[in-house]
This record gives sequence, structure tokens and C-alpha cells, in this order.
Amino acid sequence: MTPRRPAIKSIPLHSDNPDPGRNKAKDQVNAVDLLYQSPVGNQRMRHKTKIVLPILAVLCLGLLSQVSLPGYTRIELTEEAGGEKLLTVVAPDGEPVTLTWRNSQFGYDVTEVFYTRDGLIVQDQVTFSEPGGPLPPRVSAADVADLYHTGGTFDARGLSRPFSRIVYRIGEIGDPKLRVKNQTAALKKEAGFGGRVILTTARPKLSDFLLDPVQRVRCSLPGA
Repeated sequence: MTPRRPAIKSIPLHSDNPDPGRNKAKDQVNAVDLLYQSPVGNQRMRHKTKIVLPILAVLCLGLLSQVSLPGYTRIELTEEAGGEKLLTVVAPDGEPVTLTWRNSQFGYDVTEVFYTRDGLIVQDQVTFSEPGGPLPPRVSAADVADLYHTGGTFDARGLSRPFSRIVYRIGEIGDPKLRVKNQTAALKKEAGFGGRVILTTARPKLSDFLLDPVQRVRCSLPGA
């Protein structure tokens, strides 16, 4: 009788019974893949970050630049004919703005004093004085409108008249000069006789400080 050979039991290679040699080789391949793939992935991530971060910064800056800032007033003088800016300045609230001109009808020197407030300029004082003459009499704010047309010297204060837009016609007022923050803009020299200059005010935006931090004045007369 031929002796029976012992049966060879086949053991399936499940996860509970891994093949040590095969898994070891697979781990070595994975390690090589990680060695080469990780730097590439990091470089891609850094590249995307370099692109995304500037875009986010620009978007945030764009949104912030449109925010109106309280406590300041932006003043602009524009020549109507050519649309050129004669003066651009951002002033804190309470900053005085002085307009001087010659009343050609009566020959008086006129001084109008404003102050900035919450995106506006507020007329506070008007004085009609005779050159070389005595001090003008003090009058009430209610009388100013009539005195503008009837003539006579006067000094009115406490008017509290807010403006966001004023049109100056050079043919109606003689040699007007606007002074704000130690700068004087000569309107007649820039617009000419018969020209028109438009003053506008508004609350400044953050971009006014970031993009135009220094006031612009054309036709400036320092110390005038």
C-alpha cells in the first residue's frame, strides 16, 4: 500500500493573514511614492496660496476703500468747462474754509467763513466791509439775504447754512479766492472771467487717504 501524503492546507491571504514579503515590498513602493509626491503637492499648495492670498487682499482692500469715514469732509473745486480739479483736500470736521471776493456792484470786500462738518461745509459768517473803512456793524443772520442785494456794510455770524454744492460764477464775483488748510486757490486765474467753478463736498472714503494722501491744489497761492 502506497503511503498517503499529508494534505497541504491552502491559507488565503486575507488582511488577517498578510503576506509579509508582499506587503513589505508594497510599503517600500508607497514610501518611494510619498518621497516623490509630497514635495510636488507642497509646491502646488504654495503656488495656489501665492495666487489666492493677493486676490483676497485686493478684494478686502477694495471693500474697505469704499467705507466712508466719519469726522472728515472731502472738498473739491472743479472747473466746469474743462472738468479739471483745481483743489482736492480732505479736512477734519471743524476746519475753517474762507472765501474772499470783491463785490463789484458796491465795491465792498466780502469774506465768507465756513467750517467743515459731516461731509458738508457750513456757512457761519459773512462780512461786507469797505476797504480802508470802519468796522462793519453786526447784524442778525436773518437780515443777510436782504443785505446781499440792498448794499451796505455788515457783519453777520452764526448763520449755520450747510452746503454740499456751490457754483461760483466768476462774472458775478470779483477775484474769488478759496482758502483751506493753508492753501489758497485763485478761481479767476484758473477759470477766467465768465467761467464757472463748482465746489462739492462729501464724506471721504478710505481710498481718498490710500490713493490720494496728499491734497492737490492747482493754481495755489501759498500765504495769500
